[in-house]
Amino acid sequence: MARANCAAVCGSTAAITSPSRRCTCQSSGWRITRRFGALLFIGQTSACQSGMTYAIPPGRASPRRAVLPVFQCKPPRHGYTGPVIRPLASLLETLTLPGHRAVAQHWLALYRAAGNQVPALASLDPLRFSAALPDIWIVDQDEDGVFRFHLLGQNMIDWHGSNPKGLTFEEVYTQAVLPVVTAMVRQVIDRPAICHQHTLSMTRNRLSPVPSERIALPLADTDGRIRHLFGVTVYKTRDGHGDGMIRNDVQSEQWYPVAQAETLPA
Repeated sequence: MARANCAAVCGSTAAITSPSRRCTCQSSGWRITRRFGALLFIGQTSACQSGMTYAIPPGRASPRRAVLPVFQCKPPRHGYTGPVIRPLASLLETLTLPGHRAVAQHWLALYRAAGNQVPALASLDPLRFSAALPDIWIVDQDEDGVFRFHLLGQNMIDWHGSNPKGLTFEEVYTQAVLPVVTAMVRQVIDRPAICHQHTLSMTRNRLSPVPSERIALPLADTDGRIRHLFGVTVYKTRDGHGDGMIRNDVQSEQWYPVAQAETLPA
């Protein structure tokens, strides 16, 4: 319930400006609470339940309007129980987005055509997954193991704020995002396996996380070495595009190990 007549009961600026239990951030929807039991003062900070900290600008009478980020912490991973391993034959059962399904169907067809081997990058036919083209991203693994962007669709370029084609992960991602993306890409290529994830991304200028869904599939060179990744990421909102991603947290993930020469049902 809301604080009752704080001015009359407490009679101090600190008490008047401290949040009630109903005080929420109007942008993120997260509740603003006291931090370590300290009272809030105009010009100081408050924190919401997610760990996000806000500044209360001088002259603002209520922390309800305090929506200027001081720093951003990791959002809660509600319901995350770890990766789920599924058989490759069940890949299409969990995919609902048209672009993801088109890419997966094309990859599976190439897999069968290659004698149940990871298909080659050169064998991709963009006309088979035209719905996904704005959201695609292709990564190469250099001889020294460094990951480098090979190609990106327009939606992905808009998300990054520029075209990172030819740049390494270290040149594109922050230190908080780099290990998350690198670990996923490395597993897709090294295992090999297909990965399907739901994630939340924090950007520099947006208080609430941006939800996304992505699928990542391994691809081979013409000599059969697996050293490419074909990904499709769909952001559920245009908010945050071009702001710069500072966190990327996996909310759920399914992995589909690719056994070379595994025969799939037609």
